[in-house]
Amino acid sequence: MDPKSVTVNPKSVVRIGEQGAVSEENWVVKANALVQARYSHSLMVSRLLMMALEQVGMHDTRFQEVRAHLGEYARLSGSKAKNLNTLAQNLTDDLLKVYVEFPLQSAGVVDGWERITVFSKASYRKGKGYLLLKINDDLAPHLLQLKKEFTRYKLGSVFGVSTPTAIRIYELCKQYQKVGTRTISVDELRQMFQMEDVYTRYSDFKRRVLEKARAEINEKTDLRIGFEEIRVGRNVQAIRFKITRNVASQYDLFSGQEKKPAPRAAKQPKEHTPPTQMDETAFDVEDKVVTEMSVLPPLPESRFLCAFTHIFAGGYAAGYYSYKWSEVLSADAFAAFEEAGLDNDDAVAETGRRFRDTILALGGGRHPMDVYRDFRGREPSTEALLRHN
Repeated sequence: MDPKSVTVNPKSVVRIGEQGAVSEENWVVKANALVQARYSHSLMVSRLLMMALEQVGMHDTRFQEVRAHLGEYARLSGSKAKNLNTLAQNLTDDLLKVYVEFPLQSAGVVDGWERITVFSKASYRKGKGYLLLKINDDLAPHLLQLKKEFTRYKLGSVFGVSTPTAIRIYELCKQYQKVGTRTISVDELRQMFQMEDVYTRYSDFKRRVLEKARAEINEKTDLRIGFEEIRVGRNVQAIRFKITRNVASQYDLFSGQEKKPAPRAAKQPKEHTPPTQMDETAFDVEDKVVTEMSVLPPLPESRFLCAFTHIFAGGYAAGYYSYKWSEVLSADAFAAFEEAGLDNDDAVAETGRRFRDTILALGGGRHPMDVYRDFRGREPSTEALLRHN
């Protein structure tokens, strides 16, 4: 874009990166669909995008033009670029190529992708030291007027992270912080990060992506995560992240160094936490559910959860396992029809006949696992259940 053609209405521009304007207390807010979208951004683009998003209010009705001052960006990101004109040129070229992809589904199966560029405008004037950015209006449903199904975090919680995939994993875990765990299939992670053809061996993916992200997140953010591998046979099919608040994190956004711990005697001011980020106890959740669903209000002294022996005593825990295993079988069996093509009547009919001649016809005459192998050609997989959930 020709710099001479750019006109700026000062009242419509939000300035980021000016002295004191970028604060680690500012919030980045995204719809969950955007958190889970398919994209791969460089670290430079990821950081500049966060700086732009922390100026977007979740209740705003339109995007404002954003003026990003590059001197402050270079300081915060640790960039060694001495020529801001060169940095501006490089960023302008990169930002106009940045996109995200959202899945298009038919009958619950992803059969295409919608690609949306993130910025509709990126321009600069020589010697001015800033970029003029405008977020694409097509992303408004994922950034503006958000009332539910969104994730937010403070800019300072993640700006010090130095790998884009660690930022992505942080956001995916932040979305489920209240729950405490999140299970994602390895294939889904590869797809989200556009890594289908990168680190094709799981051991490399684990070492270069998962373990590296875990180390950075635990050191430099407000989350502490661990993960365990979910295997089917010898293959790792999914990752279960364990998510807690990282009260020990002392990373300083602006210095890039460890913060000095406060003196023990000094009373720390109480941190104001927005309602969407407040920790809920199991009893808080119980109260909300019972208030909505129960005919009679619960007594204040009620501790039903402590007496619900189904989940921790007797033999009923095994029953719950069988419930979940039946869901695995059901989802995996239906996946055979999905793989055949739900719009292909002949293929669906052929799959149905195979289901009838194996699962239904053989019954208990043979070992159930042998019967299932006859139908699917393999043992059951959890992939379909994880995908549908």
